[in-house]
Amino acid sequence: MLVCLLYGGLLAGLYPQARGASFLYVKYYIYTHSLTYYAIAEDYMAKLTTQRIDALTAKIMDGHSLARACTELKISRANIYSRMAEDADLERQIRVAQQQSAEKAVEELDELYQQRLRGEKDYDPNVLRDYATHVRWKVGKLMPDRFGDQKNRAGVEIGDGTVKIVWETDAS
Repeated sequence: MLVCLLYGGLLAGLYPQARGASFLYVKYYIYTHSLTYYAIAEDYMAKLTTQRIDALTAKIMDGHSLARACTELKISRANIYSRMAEDADLERQIRVAQQQSAEKAVEELDELYQQRLRGEKDYDPNVLRDYATHVRWKVGKLMPDRFGDQKNRAGVEIGDGTVKIVWETDAS
């Protein structure tokens, strides 16, 4: 049995903290037990506006992941990804924010190492090494042209009906 009630003011006396909010009450009975679910309308995903996109990019630049930033701002990740697929400017804005976050992580990591070398802080070297590995991975994924693995340029490239044999030489 499934029971749903849209809350207007009927239960305002029982739940004064929800006064003025739309409220959904769901009670679901399963053979072995019953589940009750309460949801206040304010907890639903917010509409994607220019201000919310700016707040999202600011959170990403501060080091939050896209998933965490969407959760904190109550923005649907599916909505962001579908909008990014349709809007190249939005995708570029998010990617630039992620790249700036990665650069910030590299700078912070360098500062942590410098503090450790100067003896200002006593960081555990194993933790620093693990964090450095994580930052290196993150930066390599977000900015492969600057920080990615060097690609071996020797080999065969097959293109649009053409075959190129490429090799590296020392110009010195």
